[in-house]
Amino acid sequence: MAQRLLACTGCHGKQGRAASDGYYPRLAGKPAGYLLNQLQHFRDDRRAYRLMTDLLEPLDDAYLAEIADHFASIDVP
Repeated sequence: MAQRLLACTGCHGKQGRAASDGYYPRLAGKPAGYLLNQLQHFRDDRRAYRLMTDLLEPLDDAYLAEIADHFASIDVP
């Protein structure tokens, strides 16, 4: 899973705990349903950020759910 998520952690920080620049939000510990919804909106071009849309466009709902579940499972101190 870590290899698959390199595209995410490159911007969202190690383990999805947010980037140091404050621009990219924290993913870790957020509800899986919320994260899945956001991923689907980016993929389906209902939320506008071209980089995210391009990264997610080829991914199906099952794959996006795996990503959402992974980040939701990370405990944030």
